[in-house]
Amino acid sequence: MGQYTSGAEAVMNRKEIIIWGAFAIIFLCILFFAFHQKATDSAVKKGSEDFYQQAVRKFDPVEYHSQRAYAFDAEHSFKLAAEEYKKLLELKPEDKNLHIHLACVYYKMGKKEQAATEMKEFLKHDPYDRSQWENLGDLYLELADNEMALQAFEESLRINPENAFCSGKVGKLYYQKGEYGSAIRAFEKSLAIDPGAGEYHLELGLCYVAAGDADGAEKQKQILKNLKREDLYVKLSEAMQNENNKGAPPSH
Repeated sequence: MGQYTSGAEAVMNRKEIIIWGAFAIIFLCILFFAFHQKATDSAVKKGSEDFYQQAVRKFDPVEYHSQRAYAFDAEHSFKLAAEEYKKLLELKPEDKNLHIHLACVYYKMGKKEQAATEMKEFLKHDPYDRSQWENLGDLYLELADNEMALQAFEESLRINPENAFCSGKVGKLYYQKGEYGSAIRAFEKSLAIDPGAGEYHLELGLCYVAAGDADGAEKQKQILKNLKREDLYVKLSEAMQNENNKGAPPSH
């Protein structure tokens, strides 16, 4: 009777093994088909994307290169973005804005000279864009080319004279050149637009000091006092005192 029980148990164990083996095979089949379907879907999707890209490239190359340029730019792949913008310029040489896009990419790459070149190309198409003239001036300042910066700022002011900030940049450049009369006129224009700008009163006062016009400097100092710009008032006072000390006879 004990041997019979042992044999029955063996049969039951074989059945369990078969059942569990069947479950395992079914489970593996399910996994296989799931992964196979996922791989198939991925391949179909990639194939569809490739087909779409090929179609766009063939029938609308401008859209194709535009998408790539924007994508590379967003990924900070600026060299690749620049190449795409160049291809777009070959396709659409009349599109002035592409020069600005390319200039921005060059600037991000640290190629400021090339950026300036592209900005000038844009301005050939649109010479009345005062903002881009001012941006070009700022770029030349970064390149330490003050003469070109001055020309760009003055061009911007010819288009829009009511730009106190740009006029102030012109004043500073003339001051650095030692052309105090031109600097004074530039700062006076800035103050005609924004009379409460203490910084321009200081700059104008410093121009008067450099030009040897003590009365003009004193007037600006009093304006700064009335504006309660103590910090600027002190700076101008110190500059005037230093200038007076230069002309004073040596002490014994």
